[in-house]
Amino acid sequence: MRQYWLVKTEPKSYSFADLEKEGETEWDGVTNNLALKHLRTMRTGDPVLVYHSGRERAIVGLAEVSKDPYPDSQKNDPRWVLVDIRAKKWLPRPVTLAAIKAR
Repeated sequence: MRQYWLVKTEPKSYSFADLEKEGETEWDGVTNNLALKHLRTMRTGDPVLVYHSGRERAIVGLAEVSKDPYPDSQKNDPRWVLVDIRAKKWLPRPVTLAAIKAR
């Protein structure tokens, strides 16, 4: 069964525009245990919604998982994993957190 994912990023640190420019990136830096649990279940081809936190607070783009979870080579702990994601396209208009909560 295909899963759909939401990843959050602070656009001042790394934005969807950065992902689009690079094309693909390692999605690392996840430290929350529940988020890591979900990260471990991501699979190549799964769709990803990219959410800008901070002042923007909106889903701005679509991406996809381009590599299954694998150990983070920067950590010496198998619990720390990351996935690769690939930019697909910008949304025609951002979907704000307020609009999501209103549903």
